[in-house]
Amino acid sequence: MDTQTTLLSLANGFHLYTRREGHSEVKLLCLHGGPGGTSEQYEGYQRKLEKAGFNAEVYYYDQLGSFHSDQPDFTKEENKALLTIERFVDEVEEVRQRLGLEEFYLLGHSWGGLLTQEYMRKYPEHLKGAIVYSMVDDIDAYAAYNDHLRDVYLGPEKADYMRRQEAKGKYDDPKYKKYLEAMNDRYVLRKDQVAKEDLRPAGHQNTYIYNYYQGHNEFLITGALKGWKSTDYLAELYTPTLLLVGEDETMSLAAVEKMNRRLPNSRVRVCPEGGHSHALDDPEHHFPAVAQFLEDVENGTFKNEE
Repeated sequence: MDTQTTLLSLANGFHLYTRREGHSEVKLLCLHGGPGGTSEQYEGYQRKLEKAGFNAEVYYYDQLGSFHSDQPDFTKEENKALLTIERFVDEVEEVRQRLGLEEFYLLGHSWGGLLTQEYMRKYPEHLKGAIVYSMVDDIDAYAAYNDHLRDVYLGPEKADYMRRQEAKGKYDDPKYKKYLEAMNDRYVLRKDQVAKEDLRPAGHQNTYIYNYYQGHNEFLITGALKGWKSTDYLAELYTPTLLLVGEDETMSLAAVEKMNRRLPNSRVRVCPEGGHSHALDDPEHHFPAVAQFLEDVENGTFKNEE
């Protein structure tokens, strides 16, 4: 596989690690999740997409503060301005410019899907299509849904135990950690369905960024993401859009379907065996859905589906 690694210099003086896979006239830029995750999740993405029937030139990068890219000390007051959604969106645009991407596709997973929606709003003129991979349009509704999932999967007694430990800040409680692991294995990444070569070692996430925005884990929102929503401007986003969601994951299928009704030019595809990270635990459905979307937009046959 033809690959190239490039270190980009941003206008603010920091540097970002970027990677390209393959060659094609069709350009796809992928945004990782987190916040504070890594682009490792996209290693081999081009090969799997090609296997599903579509050849794209795939780009991905570690956002500022993530893994191979520069990691400022965000505890310093002078670096606080770096931790805004607007700056991360403008970072996507600067990466696009530095890589020379025009008429490109943007794919974002989870937090990356949030940035994708914001980018669609601010810089739509550069986009040929967008893929929102497991992200909804209302963080507070997301938090309520995930709290409900604990009652559904663990039962009210165990779910209430988790809530009591959270109220006391006891995230290291052994029983709490056991219940959290069970929720992660059910709704976030189904490791037993992931090929060994696709499982990445833990520890590369920037926990400061994650805690700042999200909180302690995927099933509650206590950080700066509280209150975020794109609901009110979805009707203004005309970029052809694919909404991808797992059958059983942290993002509500009902919420994604509502997004589809609000967006003027979109479709929904569900990965029936997937959790929140279905490119990894349900590749058999994830990649054909992406391939079909890209093909339809390229051929001019993409249609809005309600």
